[in-house]
Amino acid sequence: MDRSLMTDIAARTMEELLRLVQTNEPLWMKWTTSGRDVLNLKSYKGIFPRANANSRNPHSRIEATRDSGVVIMNGLALVDMFMDLVSS
Repeated sequence: MDRSLMTDIAARTMEELLRLVQTNEPLWMKWTTSGRDVLNLKSYKGIFPRANANSRNPHSRIEATRDSGVVIMNGLALVDMFMDLVSS
């Protein structure tokens, strides 16, 4: 993948992450059968209208869940672990 394309994707992803953290919209709802938090697509598409783009593959879909837990390591080490493609 072209370096400038990767940089652009990373920048847009960081912008989206910051907007998700700072929004007051109800982005998550409890799934009744499993009790897990799932993405509220209506709210998500309201914040990120490009998710509705007609150029998307008609077979693609947006899907997300979340959970929380305690990780005993500093933030930098955690980010390094996620970014390490070699050990994945």
